[in-house]
Amino acid sequence: MILERPVPCQDLQSFCDENGCLDESLAKKVLLQLITALKHCESRGVLHRDVKPQNLLISTDTHDIKLLDFGCGDLLKDSAYRSFEGTPQYAPPEWFCWRRYHAGPATVWSVGVTLYKILCGCLPFRTAWRVTSKTILHFSRELSTGKN
Repeated sequence: MILERPVPCQDLQSFCDENGCLDESLAKKVLLQLITALKHCESRGVLHRDVKPQNLLISTDTHDIKLLDFGCGDLLKDSAYRSFEGTPQYAPPEWFCWRRYHAGPATVWSVGVTLYKILCGCLPFRTAWRVTSKTILHFSRELSTGKN
């Protein structure tokens, strides 16, 4: 399989390590591209299952991104997945509670964790397996309210 690799580029985690957390404008640009890529995967019946900054290439010139590493991927299905592939820190809470998850909500969860990581520089929860609906999310930096 031959895949495109923009030059110059690096994975998004390395980019953030070198340049600091993304500002909200760049994070928005990255997130919109990520969602577009994931919707394309869904339209082709593919579930990525390992969305995280290390699996996104960013062009250091244009800030265009590419989703990579489909090694944990699977065919998309409507029923619950009963095995987890991917990075546990990005796994949805239902995996830890019930040992199953659905594609859409799990993808949304991992996108949210990814967004938090690129904006705040750390993961949102120390112990992903203990997250519940009562867990309070704290932000390590001041972010806009989005009411501009």
